[in-house]
Amino acid sequence: MTHATDGTMRIGELARETGLSIRTLRYYDRLGLLTPSARTEGGHRCYDAADVRRLHRVLALRGFGLPLARIRAVLDAEPDHDPAELIRRQLDVVEERLRQTAELRIRLLGVLGALDAAAAGSTEALLDVIEEMTAVERPLTPEEVAGLGAARRRWAESLGEEERPGAPGLGRPLLGPGRLAHRVACVPCTTGARRSSPRWARTSGGG
Repeated sequence: MTHATDGTMRIGELARETGLSIRTLRYYDRLGLLTPSARTEGGHRCYDAADVRRLHRVLALRGFGLPLARIRAVLDAEPDHDPAELIRRQLDVVEERLRQTAELRIRLLGVLGALDAAAAGSTEALLDVIEEMTAVERPLTPEEVAGLGAARRRWAESLGEEERPGAPGLGRPLLGPGRLAHRVACVPCTTGARRSSPRWARTSGGG
């Protein structure tokens, strides 16, 4: 990683470090989402640490389902924010995606097992697989992200003093392959595509 002597990065360097395109960074500049803190005498954009933090916030909010115009309004209304809370919200989304992916894996293994046993995969089973695929690929809405945060807070409040992260001998649990099935069983389902779908309501007795 090679930066300018003043600690800033030019647009090409920022694009390489983040995996974003120069075109995207220029587009964010035009929209007022990420205006570089400085420019060289030749007019090249230069980004500092504060710009990188703002870019992270833009991308996180985009990942939460907010449109770019709404993100601009949020940034203007709340220029100061808690980066730790933003990371927590991103972890909520990642863990929800892991839960959805684990459910899809279970469905796929079930269908594969039926096929290996020379049994025809039922239409109902394939519909379940398609539903799980759709849930995994569909972006979460801002309301669903907020619901995940509320569920995390309720879970944290339910813990005893010795169970809380940071207690002696405890840290944030890692979600390794061996613990994935346990987490799927423990994490409550959100108001996402599966819960709101007509098929889920029918098969769960919800009407």
